[in-house]
Amino acid sequence: MRYRQLVLHGLATLFALAPLVALAGDISLDTPGRDITVAPGGYVDVPLVFVNNGSAISEELRLVITSFQDGYDVEQRSQPDCGDVQPSSFYDPWREFTVAPIPAGAQRTCVVRITRSATAIDNAFADWFIDGTDVWIYFNFGIFADIGIAGAPVSSSVGADGIVQTVFRLSASNGGEVDAQDVIIGLGPTCYATNVTVDLDFPGACEPSAIGCGFTGGDAPAARMPLIAAGETQSCLVRMSAPREDHASVQVYLSGAFHDAATGGWIGDTNDSNDTTTFDIDAIVGGQAPPNAAPTLSLWMLGVLALLLIAAGRAAGRTRRR
Repeated sequence: MRYRQLVLHGLATLFALAPLVALAGDISLDTPGRDITVAPGGYVDVPLVFVNNGSAISEELRLVITSFQDGYDVEQRSQPDCGDVQPSSFYDPWREFTVAPIPAGAQRTCVVRITRSATAIDNAFADWFIDGTDVWIYFNFGIFADIGIAGAPVSSSVGADGIVQTVFRLSASNGGEVDAQDVIIGLGPTCYATNVTVDLDFPGACEPSAIGCGFTGGDAPAARMPLIAAGETQSCLVRMSAPREDHASVQVYLSGAFHDAATGGWIGDTNDSNDTTTFDIDAIVGGQAPPNAAPTLSLWMLGVLALLLIAAGRAAGRTRRR
């Protein structure tokens, strides 16, 4: 018994003397925005906020900068608490910097300056991580536009075979400050078979395009919008067909990035809340009679017809008396 007490006392002493270190899962990382504007030839200072959510001091952290597009550079602005940007030991083209230990419940901000050369016409992105953790940070930097889409049915019909054909007007608006071109809008699910047929071969239709499937399955039909100037809207027509019993609806969506009309460089969308809309193919014909059924009249139309018949009868009576 005395031996056991000595062992337990020794272990307690060892744990008491050993420094407590925050676990990897206690660390989080954030930045104020997802889309950070920096024009060609300019720079932007980006604060990276490291937070120790644990009850013990952290070890020295190491942020790995996994990819950096040509024409962009990054430097440290928060020394000495945050180390210089150095080549990464993970992979030579990558870079990294260290972050001094963070007390329990505290945070440390490292400001990095991202510089964009005048010849870098494409947007870039960050997907960086803290070594030894599953903590990643994602953000984009460059030039952005706010492209929003909408749609409304224009006309619809049902064939004798029960196929509904509906024409929709598809609109795309540019709420940003940069003219956008090559805006591609998906008109169906990628990689999945569907009973919906998309037709863009008629007057006023959108320019056809496609969104490739990276797996087994089919590409999605898509529409390429005309150049959309800042503050303007462009629209075109899309015809969709599906069996009436399917009550089919299609989610229409803004696809990926597009181009700055002035430079031809890839830019991004700043607002994903207006990037989708739904086309209900039988929205207009829903509830109508089948194609060959006798027409029906509303009560209001029956009343109008009755008044017209009464008026016609009185006029005929006056004619006969003459």
